[in-house]
Amino acid sequence: LAPPTNCIIKSIFASLFSASCSATVLKNIAMPSYKFVYFNVRGRGELTRFVFAQAAVEYEDYRVSDWAAEKPTAPFGTLPYLEVDGKRVSGSTVVARLVAEKHGLAGKNDVENAAMAGVMDAVADYHTKFFECLFEKDEAKKAEKTKDLNEKHTPLILGKLNDMVAGKFLYGDSPTWVDLGAYLVFNDVAKDDNIQKTYGKFCGVLKEVENLPNIKAWIEKRPKSNF
Repeated sequence: LAPPTNCIIKSIFASLFSASCSATVLKNIAMPSYKFVYFNVRGRGELTRFVFAQAAVEYEDYRVSDWAAEKPTAPFGTLPYLEVDGKRVSGSTVVARLVAEKHGLAGKNDVENAAMAGVMDAVADYHTKFFECLFEKDEAKKAEKTKDLNEKHTPLILGKLNDMVAGKFLYGDSPTWVDLGAYLVFNDVAKDDNIQKTYGKFCGVLKEVENLPNIKAWIEKRPKSNF
């Protein structure tokens, strides 16, 4: 057996050096440290928790118990916000979008991501109208707002979402943060028989989201809250 030539020795050392460098680089690329801050309710914070759950990404789910004490240190004095390696990002849909884009639950490019954000803005606007009805104390105004929601806003947005369905989910056969957000806002609405008949494709999307293993696991283990 002939002894290794200088060329072979150099090649072996080069390979070992390359592998060592690659291992060092991978070791130094650590996952971001996430701390999500919100109240001990689902509310506007649950979408981000859903995104973390579906992406199987570890984070600290910090639930504020003394808001008066912590409000002065919160960005703009509001919740939720997310700490990423100590840097704070605020806004419910902004935070959810950030995590989704970083962990494979968003679009393939900037234009798709912007379009998804636009859809989630529309969903969030509907959610705001829903809560305005829910917490309206004047009974006459409450009845008027509820009628407007049921007869105008609900058919409009459900019709748009139903037309968007492009597979098992809104954007194909893989879930995105928009599917998760739509589930959180419309799941109860979609239990109505007439809604299911009229917007069957979209209701099918909601069922797919509910049956995602990571989402099912989160729903089962998350802390109980009224809303």
